[in-house]
Amino acid sequence: MSVVGAFCVSVNRELCINSQMPGKCAVCAEVCPHGVYALDPFTGMMHIQNYNACVGCRICSEFCPADAIRINPAESEYLSRFPWTLSTIEEIHHKAQTGDYLLSGFGTQQPTPHFDTITIVPSQIASAAPRDKYREECDMEVVIGEDTCEKPLHLKLPFVWAAMSYGALSKEAKLALAISAAQTGIATNTGEGGLLPEEAWLSRG
Repeated sequence: MSVVGAFCVSVNRELCINSQMPGKCAVCAEVCPHGVYALDPFTGMMHIQNYNACVGCRICSEFCPADAIRINPAESEYLSRFPWTLSTIEEIHHKAQTGDYLLSGFGTQQPTPHFDTITIVPSQIASAAPRDKYREECDMEVVIGEDTCEKPLHLKLPFVWAAMSYGALSKEAKLALAISAAQTGIATNTGEGGLLPEEAWLSRG
């Protein structure tokens, strides 16, 4: 697979009909609007003549009867073609054809934050790490706004409950979040639905 230009063009020769039977198929060379592929008139073999011309439209991949072509960005699509990434274009096509929105959990098609994204500084480049939890304390306290505001936010753990409004969540759920935040030393976010009087009292512990 060659990596040239903004996209990597990969053809599986074991699946490609033209590679197995020269002179046959070569649909990719016919449908590509940018001349990435070419058919040798003497051998009948398809070859990639211009990697740089690929714009990532993936028409060749869609029309390939053997599913032998893969087009992948050489760099993140957010860098090479933002905001018109492939997922955005597919969503627009879906909306235009069906009149419906794409719905999924949490209301988004994009990756959501998770615990795997937490970065822990290795001990080699930080101060000496604690030996273990019962002989040395591991302090994870975080202060937000210590040098920029009069009332900085002190967190015993580097977590904050996401903004979830009263109405989207029941009163009982909001109060449960306030209690858990107070007991663990983290913060909770009221969202746009206002602050319940009991929630303010419970969040103070």
